[in-house]
Amino acid sequence: MRLGVAGQLGAGTAEAVRRVRDWGFKAASWHLPDLRTAGDAATLERVREALEAEDVTLCQLLPPDYPSLVHPDPSVRAEGVAALTRVLEAAALLGAETVYVRPGSLNAAGAWTPHPENHTPACRDRLVESLKTLVPHAEAAGIPLALEGHVVSPLHTPAVVREVLDRVGSPLLGFNVDP
Repeated sequence: MRLGVAGQLGAGTAEAVRRVRDWGFKAASWHLPDLRTAGDAATLERVREALEAEDVTLCQLLPPDYPSLVHPDPSVRAEGVAALTRVLEAAALLGAETVYVRPGSLNAAGAWTPHPENHTPACRDRLVESLKTLVPHAEAAGIPLALEGHVVSPLHTPAVVREVLDRVGSPLLGFNVDP
């Protein structure tokens, strides 16, 4: 087992990675500042080299905000899948062990905001469709997806999480528990 830390890598500088290592952590997650960073090979290489120099594993890459995977408009969902596909490409360059996935919400205020239809079968169907589109990209990269839920999200109960995981049916789709 490795002890890891979240939220401490900032811009992914060598100094931030060194500080994480000096604190005794061997793994860290990193939140991409924006989607442009996902396509910036020079920045990603710099972060990867900083992690390698300090022997810190990037256990999870978190994407910036992206369009909801449960939005009623298929083109919006496709934009969310495309954004996560770019993040998977960045994760491969970084050597990340997982990519964090937010299902989104039907509430325009944000991914972790309630909406009365977030818990409907139709919303789950859209999530499953989005994930089935995304999973082949994760499989091609060999990087597991770490899907997270919450009582206000479409993944509001353990039974619903199990249903979605089973319906997508990929060994590279798991659930990220954030106690």
